[in-house]
Amino acid sequence: SVILVSNVSSHSIRRTDFFRDLLAYVVVVGLVIAVSQDGKIYLYESAVFLIAYLVYIAFVVVHGYIKRLRNLGKKDLPGEQEQLIKESGASSALSDNSTALPVSINDSSDNEDVALAGLTWPQKKSWAVKIQFIVEYPFSILRWLTVPSCDGEWDVPRWIFAILSPIPAAFLILIAAEGWDGFNIMASKLPIYAVIIIAGVPFSVALFALFLYKWRYNPTGSLNPGSVVLFISGVVAFITSVAWMNIQANEVVAVLQTFGIVFDVSVAVLGVTVLAIGNSVGDLVADTTVARQGKPAMGVSSCFGSPLLNDVLGLGISLTAYTAKNFPHPFPVNTKSTDFKTVIFCWIMLSLTLVIHGVVFPLSRFTPPRIFSGLLFALYIGFMLFNVLEVTNVLGFAF
Repeated sequence: SVILVSNVSSHSIRRTDFFRDLLAYVVVVGLVIAVSQDGKIYLYESAVFLIAYLVYIAFVVVHGYIKRLRNLGKKDLPGEQEQLIKESGASSALSDNSTALPVSINDSSDNEDVALAGLTWPQKKSWAVKIQFIVEYPFSILRWLTVPSCDGEWDVPRWIFAILSPIPAAFLILIAAEGWDGFNIMASKLPIYAVIIIAGVPFSVALFALFLYKWRYNPTGSLNPGSVVLFISGVVAFITSVAWMNIQANEVVAVLQTFGIVFDVSVAVLGVTVLAIGNSVGDLVADTTVARQGKPAMGVSSCFGSPLLNDVLGLGISLTAYTAKNFPHPFPVNTKSTDFKTVIFCWIMLSLTLVIHGVVFPLSRFTPPRIFSGLLFALYIGFMLFNVLEVTNVLGFAF
């Protein structure tokens, strides 16, 4: 999808980053296959996944730091700064010794409020957009109450939502982690929701006090809360956004499972088709959205990095927790089951796909043709059909 909706080219894809992510994914798939073949996963084997991810993150950080140092060195070369200015389109503004105004970063220092996405009435839009706005309005309020503003605009409405957000954001994270049953959890002698309210009120009070200072006493007139609050806001917004996507994905999966039960569709068939799609639809939307915004490199990297994170942390944390709790007993894997046979085919298909990417991208000089996206779609459809036929014992292959 990223290749289909964006211009993936050698100018947007860094070769070292591509091979780094591809190789890391191949290594993780190899680890999964290796540790499960004997039907037992021990504590040290599960810990390997966490160690592998830490090594990957360390490599990414060190490699990025080295690249920044190299770029700084290049900028000191004669004529390099002039070339960079020309490429940015700003050479004409500097060549005539004119004074250029700095680019304004909106901090709502003016008196005009910036429109709140999903809450400001779309006056000039079509009737279909207005109907969509009305349907989405309650959810837009919930979104603004749980996801702090990170758009660089800090006006009075955004401050109000930020002040109210600590308690709703904590409730959202609780629902994403434990479901609605999470409200029954007891923390010491108090229910968890009471603890969240008691702990959230001081944060709201602190934000309100900061808002009053910015509004009444700040000599610059800017409502920007400062770098510390902006950093915390960004972290909380990221966590709550992930929580929202997790809740939505779980609800979609639950609805589809209900249809499977009602229409008597095999759970195994749902697992390799609909549920697998539901598990990845968040990544699909995020990757294509980033690609449409002119960042195909980030979209391609996320295609490898997101499932890599799921495999390494998902398997690593869950298996490590189980094996540590039941030490020295290993986690049992039934290698004789039909489900494991399906998993083997998934491994084969995933490995084949990674090899294809490792061949096509270099051969096309990291400018894959759009027809390659069609090939990938065809591979997935073929993989899904084969799995369905195998699970329903139409083919009867043995691995």
